[in-house]
Amino acid sequence: GVLRVSKGPVENRNRPSIDPLFRSAALAYGENAIGVILSGSLDDGTAGMRDLTRCGGIGIVQDPDDAAFPDMPRSAMEHARFRLPLDQIAPQLVELLAEATAPPAEACDTERLRKQVAIAAVDVVPGDIAPELGVPSMFACPDCGGVLWGQDDDDVTHFRCLIGHAYSPETLAAGQTAAVTTALVTALRTLEEGAKMQDHIAKRLRDRNHDRAAAPFDERREHMLRSAEVLREMLSGEHTPHANGDRPHWQPIPAVNASAVGV
Repeated sequence: GVLRVSKGPVENRNRPSIDPLFRSAALAYGENAIGVILSGSLDDGTAGMRDLTRCGGIGIVQDPDDAAFPDMPRSAMEHARFRLPLDQIAPQLVELLAEATAPPAEACDTERLRKQVAIAAVDVVPGDIAPELGVPSMFACPDCGGVLWGQDDDDVTHFRCLIGHAYSPETLAAGQTAAVTTALVTALRTLEEGAKMQDHIAKRLRDRNHDRAAAPFDERREHMLRSAEVLREMLSGEHTPHANGDRPHWQPIPAVNASAVGV
């Protein structure tokens, strides 16, 4: 009869996160659990909804055609019993609460759920049990850089690192995109700061009448500024090819709307 919000590792780049909520509900309440996925981007909640329904719970998703952001309900739709417009979800919940519960589902993997819930609840060290939840993948965790351990379970793939950060495939892809943007911004800042330092050194040398010694610093400054210009144009999407076609046309990395709602 108690609900607890823990400060465990982020899952799908959020905390609290929908998947741990659904898993813990499935483990605690089994066939008495009801999970609802509303409007939201990417695929957060799909793995948790799958676990909840495998343990006998009932899944409801907002009709994607009725949602401002249809990705989340569309992704979880296969594991839900009901697909409803938003204004029909509350009446359906009232109706379900009046029904007799079904027997526990045999497909419920309670041992795996206990381990995953323990990670979210900070009851175990993730690195001690993460290898039991998958096999090493070729991907790195966008949050900490550690190896991600992947698990394919039917049509749901789940990744977790030894720190405990967890991702669905679409959220992992979004995290990688964000990491690329962060790296480009860091490189841009470093180049522009480096160009200023080269200019500072060159000016000091010229003030002492060492023009020849200042020349290499001027050249490095110009090279850094040209590289910074390319990165800035890449980030803004304004990089266009020269007339001779020897420069690529860069497109900005599209942003992902991360709005998500889970009940």
